[in-house]
Amino acid sequence: MQKIAVIDMGTNTFHLLIASVEGTQYEITLDHKQAVSLGRGGINNHRIMPDAIARALTALLQFKTTCDEQKVDRVVLTGTSAVRSADNQQEFLAAIKKATGWDTLILSGEQEASWIYEGVKQTGMIPESESSLLVDIGGGSVEFVLCNAQEVLWKQSFEIGGQRLMDKFNHADPITETEIKEIAYYLKGTLQALWKEMLRRGGVKTMIGSSGSFDTLCDIYCQKNGIILSQKIKGYSLPLQDFQSIAKELLAKSREERLKTPGMIVLRVDMIVVSLVLIETLIEQLQIEKIEVSFYALKEGLMKLVVSGKI
Repeated sequence: MQKIAVIDMGTNTFHLLIASVEGTQYEITLDHKQAVSLGRGGINNHRIMPDAIARALTALLQFKTTCDEQKVDRVVLTGTSAVRSADNQQEFLAAIKKATGWDTLILSGEQEASWIYEGVKQTGMIPESESSLLVDIGGGSVEFVLCNAQEVLWKQSFEIGGQRLMDKFNHADPITETEIKEIAYYLKGTLQALWKEMLRRGGVKTMIGSSGSFDTLCDIYCQKNGIILSQKIKGYSLPLQDFQSIAKELLAKSREERLKTPGMIVLRVDMIVVSLVLIETLIEQLQIEKIEVSFYALKEGLMKLVVSGKI
């Protein structure tokens, strides 16, 4: 029996996943996330700010303590959008190495999309024959994967994550209709490659959102409807009409009001606004009819690949 840890250094959140491994089989023993806001203040200028580096090192040292206590045999540490686009990337990676002894694997947008697919695939939510669109909204980038249960048909990563959109569009509180239209207009222009590919392939009806804002929206939906999900569940359906109702409510609220919404967490209260505009834009442009939420994403894909010896 071996213990493996994978760490996903996201632009907004750091995730730690530890598993007990035997052969190619594994069981998750710890799943922990911590808000770090690595991209705050510098992501659109291609910098990881000194205070963000300090927060990152604090989180990673806490993760190291946990890994040591759990007697982890191998740690795989990955960086995504904020790290791969930073001009001071090497300075940041050197600080991590000095503090923890860990090397960092920087994922390209294409790798990130592929490994998100590997994570979501484990939920069994991707249909066998019908194509679905996976959407992972991170703080730095958003990954889109057109796929079925057998294969990836098309994938692309766009640098339009929640932190980037928040920094680019300083909106009022609550956000105004004019500001919503401004963000939507920007997204429609930026995502031309997505619209063209979906049109070329005959469209898609199901969107599978993985982790992040989708988790929070699912939590809000469940709280509103008195639904208690099992800890073992890997995903859940979010009815389109309910999403639209929740989105309308949240976009009309101030930050303080959003924070009082049952199911909302501090980690998501700011970024949820731009995430909602993105999701609504996708629904409108692609005529989405069904939303599924996968609780598995990049870190689960990473774990699967590490255990199988592919990383």
